[in-house]
Amino acid sequence: MDRNYFKYLVKSNKAMIAFVFIVNAFIYVIERFNQNYYYSSMFSNTGNIVFFYVLCFVLPVLLFNHAQNKKSADSFFALPVKRKNVVITSLVSGVLLIALPWVFITLTNVVINFENVFSYLVLFGIVVLTAVVLIVFNSAIYLLANNNVDGIIIMLCYSLMPFIFVMLYDTFLRQIFYGFYSGSGNFLYYVSLIASSYRYLMDVNGIEHLLPWVITLAAYFVFGYIGLSKNYIRRKAERAGSISDEPFAYPFVIYALTVILLTTISVSYCNNNDYGGMLLLYFLTVLMFVVLRFIYQRKFRLELKHIVVVLLTIGLSISAVKIAFHYEGFGLSYLYEHNPKNMWVTYNAWNSPNKQLEELLSEKYDLNYYSVYFEFSISSKEMESKKDVNEWLNNLRDRAIKNYFSGNDSFIDTSGYNGYN
Repeated sequence: MDRNYFKYLVKSNKAMIAFVFIVNAFIYVIERFNQNYYYSSMFSNTGNIVFFYVLCFVLPVLLFNHAQNKKSADSFFALPVKRKNVVITSLVSGVLLIALPWVFITLTNVVINFENVFSYLVLFGIVVLTAVVLIVFNSAIYLLANNNVDGIIIMLCYSLMPFIFVMLYDTFLRQIFYGFYSGSGNFLYYVSLIASSYRYLMDVNGIEHLLPWVITLAAYFVFGYIGLSKNYIRRKAERAGSISDEPFAYPFVIYALTVILLTTISVSYCNNNDYGGMLLLYFLTVLMFVVLRFIYQRKFRLELKHIVVVLLTIGLSISAVKIAFHYEGFGLSYLYEHNPKNMWVTYNAWNSPNKQLEELLSEKYDLNYYSVYFEFSISSKEMESKKDVNEWLNNLRDRAIKNYFSGNDSFIDTSGYNGYN
């Protein structure tokens, strides 16, 4: 760490420091006076947490924008200060700017509600550790680009990508493996540091939430450390102001987003016969591709590889859905979670003999159908002993699955088993 550079950062960012303290204080006071707001009055401060996340995206731009401009890059990289020290000093400054207001927030929380002192200290620790890693990672992503605008766009794309990928994961499993529990919510916590840390910040007593946060924390830090080493410490000054053509910058982001979105659309629509909606979303995704390519290269030239990627993605994803439907989800639809202690059994179905779903929903048709719903809780041992009930529910469930894959939606069944302790 370089003390002189630290003093320079403090002096040149006095307005920003004052702004951060004032905004945090304002948000805290507003939420504290809102007595009906659960998290503010108990363990956390949602408004301050949201502002903390915003800072984790703003600070990398403020701390490293000098590397994105030709003149400032030449000046900074010519200074008699090791780049490694510049990185460390910048990161320490950013973390302190986030942490210091949270010291006062934590102390105030403890004074107001001392019985939750441990929860407030844990909350403070999570904020600081998450701030360290998010600033490291976002700085590395920002520096993948070679100018400010590209850096901000790429940083936001990388933050959104885990959510979009999990949306595809969830859609794929729900559409292709009917009734199969995807666990997408839990999966998101292992790929997005924002999601895993926010979940833990909202429930600091939820120790079961700690593992996903620790794993994503470690993974993001490693990738951030590698990225900063390559894109700042060993960065060439000539990169400033040029096209952001690093392999993991626009080239990766554009193709990754396009493939994920096209696959999600194909999986969602190809068995619903809503070809109009599917084509519209295909068009919007391709339009996004064109716009991002234009921002990337400052021009757009249609190439054969672009057409191949789009058509190949659509073709493979639609083929995967058709094959999965043909083989009834490869048997995964018939699986269910089984907890050794207790089970929650639900049966929810409606049926109309020899009538299609469209007819049932038509105003001209006399709704002659029946609906059944019930639920009950039972121990796993007792449920296993009731063979007739098990057989009946399984038969109904199997029938619903077969109807789904055959395209006959006139029989709908959402029955299932859920285990709990």
